Amino acid sequence: MKIDGTVIEDSRHYQKPMKITLGHKLECWEQCLQTMRIGEVAKFTIGKEVCVYPTVAKQIGDYYKSQMPNQKHSQHGDNDHTHSRHCCGFMAMEQGLGYSGLDS
Repeated sequence: MKIDGTVIEDSRHYQKPMKITLGHKLECWEQCLQTMRIGEVAKFTIGKEVCVYPTVAKQIGDYYKSQMPNQKHSQHGDNDHTHSRHCCGFMAMEQGLGYSGLDS
């Protein structure tokens, strides 16, 4: 969630339960999730300086889009996502991630 209250990501919009593989990319997120009980609904706030959220969220969004090609599930404002390749993080930021909500 942004400071102004805008929700960046909400897994309740996906039709399948969210699966997280620990040891993947979001160490701060994984630490938060490990504190939760089964069925618990929680809200976590972390500083943007410790998170690479946009690029990981893009990968998650791309995965779910590939799993449900006929469903609109994008929370980032783009339902016509095109794939591109990036050789480094700076190029990804210059070209954008393909989801307007993540590019901002």
